[in-house]
Amino acid sequence: MKYLIYFTFITLFSFELKSEEVLVVTENWPPYNYLNKDGELVGNSTAIVHQILSDADITYKTRVYPWARSFQIAYQKKNTLIYSIYKTKERENKFHWFCPIIKPTPMHFYKMKDNSSVQFNNIEQAKQFTIGIIRGDWSHSYLLNLGFEEGEQLDLAPEMSINTSKLIAGRINLLVNSELGMRLELKKHNRPFSSVTKLFTIDLTGQNEICMAINKTSSKELIKKISVAFEHFKNNSKPR
Repeated sequence: MKYLIYFTFITLFSFELKSEEVLVVTENWPPYNYLNKDGELVGNSTAIVHQILSDADITYKTRVYPWARSFQIAYQKKNTLIYSIYKTKERENKFHWFCPIIKPTPMHFYKMKDNSSVQFNNIEQAKQFTIGIIRGDWSHSYLLNLGFEEGEQLDLAPEMSINTSKLIAGRINLLVNSELGMRLELKKHNRPFSSVTKLFTIDLTGQNEICMAINKTSSKELIKKISVAFEHFKNNSKPR
């Protein structure tokens, strides 16, 4: 019976929203969302978001940009959805949220293996080094909140490939990435994973949720339709 109610509700809005295409924006952030070797957008979060929007019978197009640009577009443009995005106190009132879509993946500080001068045992000790960070992403705000400073410890770039190039060239001491993300970046730079060393893992237990979010000025019908599909997903999916 609940499936009949769900299907009926979704169908009621389908005709009205068919002509109103939704823009979905994201970034390259493995393992959640990233372009594979064939240029296809894949990842754990990507599969979930596509499933939810498909169940909601929504027409949409997806674009991959550097994080700061994706965030700005989603914040300014009606009927624009963004993922994977941490729900933080600073962002909470900027969007309508659908949380969580997936559990956080461990994130690590990496250095080049041959850089013996870089060693630390806790997050506070990392303040003596230069860290490559993507402008506006979760690690940027996370480290700012811990007392790291832009232009001092934090070296900002629009995307991870730039940080990886800087790490290899010795222009920064560290960067923050998932293991899969680091492997993919090094492969693009023709470097083996063994060329870097994982120094420290950020404990994300109990931290902010990884979500998808939509511009707050989006149509109420659209938000309702996605909400119904999202609740259906939460109630019928296995934990990831």
